[in-house]
Amino acid sequence: MRAEKQRLRSKALAPNTRKLYAAAWKAFKRFYISLYARPPHLPISVSVIEYYVAHLSQLGKSVETARVHLSALAHRLRSKGYSARCVHAHKVKELLRGLRRTSAHRGTRKHFTVHYMSLLCTAVASLFTSLYDIALFRCMLLTAFFALLRVSEYATTHHSPHRKLLLKHVRVATNASHVQLFIQSSKTDQFSQGVTLYIGSAGIGHTHLCPVRAMMQYIKYRGHSKGVLFQWQSGRAVSATCFSRILKQLVGLIKLDKKLYTPHSLRSGGCTALAGKVPTWKLKAIGRWRSSCVERYIRIPRRELTSYVREMTSGF
Repeated sequence: MRAEKQRLRSKALAPNTRKLYAAAWKAFKRFYISLYARPPHLPISVSVIEYYVAHLSQLGKSVETARVHLSALAHRLRSKGYSARCVHAHKVKELLRGLRRTSAHRGTRKHFTVHYMSLLCTAVASLFTSLYDIALFRCMLLTAFFALLRVSEYATTHHSPHRKLLLKHVRVATNASHVQLFIQSSKTDQFSQGVTLYIGSAGIGHTHLCPVRAMMQYIKYRGHSKGVLFQWQSGRAVSATCFSRILKQLVGLIKLDKKLYTPHSLRSGGCTALAGKVPTWKLKAIGRWRSSCVERYIRIPRRELTSYVREMTSGF
């Protein structure tokens, strides 16, 4: 019976969450050793938690990251039979509120607009000389943006080696109306049931931004050999680290701040471009969000914020 309880408890967390909590615990141990010159022992006092939140703030971590670290500590305490009240103490909550207010003034990640996507696709030809590489990176950019993909879903990572987007997972419609993309596993699909996405073609006059056209062009250069979809000519898969580095180079070429844009700016940009054009439930389905956190991805343009009074009075 005890062994069964341990087995069920070990399965309570998703694999990615276990990895995240393990990394957070290692970070806390490093902090504790640097502060007290000895490994941490349970239980943990509220004052130590307070110092840790302050430490994360000094490292420039966001309040969301701090909450993940505290959740990892709370899980560690409960799994060892201790109370996790120290993590949820009033003093700790005050520090988190302060962290939220101060982090709002730091440089925050921005999203790519459709206009920026056009500039990025043009800049690719300035960065690469090989037609293969140009087609590869344009296809990755447009697929990630219009399918609202997470970087781990189209580029390889050492954290999730099983999430590989293979060539066999792609189907281009015979009339080039859409691309069918099968995602084996994702952040919100912990049981790897998989989901099929449909990416439509762009309208007339926007062929340079058409994800279907980009996919067809890339596959023509890549060929139909088995393996990972997005790979260099050598056959080596494009890693998330490499994609991020090249994306920052492209961001610099179009005169944007490299610090404010990451691969996730493609997902949030696609979400923002789609918001207002489809109902929220459809937006959640397209981006595979299971909660209302999709609202945090949407960045409302200033013209929308300044025109609402005219909209309110238009029918008066």
